[in-house]
Amino acid sequence: MKEWVKAPRLPICLMAGVLTIVSFKLVNRTHEAFLPALAVFAIACATMVQNDWRDRFHDINKGKTLALRQPLRFQLFLYAAWISAVAVCLMLFQVDYRQGAICALMMVSGLLYSEARRIPMLPLITVAVTSASPVLLAMFGQENKASQITLFVLIFGTILGREIIKDLMDREIDFGYKWTLPVVVGNYFSKAVVINLAVLFMIPGVLFLGSPISVPLIFAACFFLAWKRQYLIARTAIDIAIVCALITTLI
Repeated sequence: MKEWVKAPRLPICLMAGVLTIVSFKLVNRTHEAFLPALAVFAIACATMVQNDWRDRFHDINKGKTLALRQPLRFQLFLYAAWISAVAVCLMLFQVDYRQGAICALMMVSGLLYSEARRIPMLPLITVAVTSASPVLLAMFGQENKASQITLFVLIFGTILGREIIKDLMDREIDFGYKWTLPVVVGNYFSKAVVINLAVLFMIPGVLFLGSPISVPLIFAACFFLAWKRQYLIARTAIDIAIVCALITTLI
C-alpha cells in the first residue's frame, strides 16, 4: 500500500495545488481557487504516475519496481488518474475556458515529458514551465497581472534549480538514457547554476511571498549542495522553504 501512495508523489502535488490557491489569494479571489487547485492537483498526480510507468525499466536502478511487478494494476491506476484529471479539467472549462486550456496544456506536457527526455534542455524547461503554470490560472479577469507574472518567473527559476538537484542525484543512472545538465556539463557547473538560481529566483521568490524565515533554508541548501554534496538534504531544504513560503502567504 505504501508504494501505491508514494507513486503520485502526493506532497509535490499538494504543493502545486496550494500554489494555485496562493496565486488566487494574491488577487483577493481565494473563493474562486477550489476548482483550479483541484484540477492542478489531479493533473500533477496523473503526470507523476505516467512518469513512473514510462520510466519503469529505468527506475529499477532507483529501487522502484511497483510498475514492473504489478503492470496491470498500475496501468489501471494510471488510467484512473488521467480520467480524473480530464474530468476535473472539463469542469474547469465550463467555468473558464482559458483556465481549462492552461490545464489541458499541462496535461499534454505531462504526457510528453518522458518522450522528450533526450532533447537538450526540453525536459528541464518543460517541468519548470508546467510547475509554474498554476500561477497563471488567476491571471484571467485581472487588469493588473504583474503579481502573477512575477510569481510565475520566480517559481520557474526555483523549479529549475530543484530539478537540477534531482538530476545531480540521478546523474550516474541517467547516462545514455536522459539529457540532464549534470550528465552533459558535470556536477561542478550544475551546482554553480543552482546556486545562481537561488540568488536570482529562490530567495526573491520566498521574499515575494512574505516568508523571510525560508531564506536560511535556501542558504542551507546551497551549503550542502556546494560543499557537503548532500543533494537530498539540499533538495529537501528547498522544498521546506517553498512550503513555508506558501503557508505564510495563506495564513
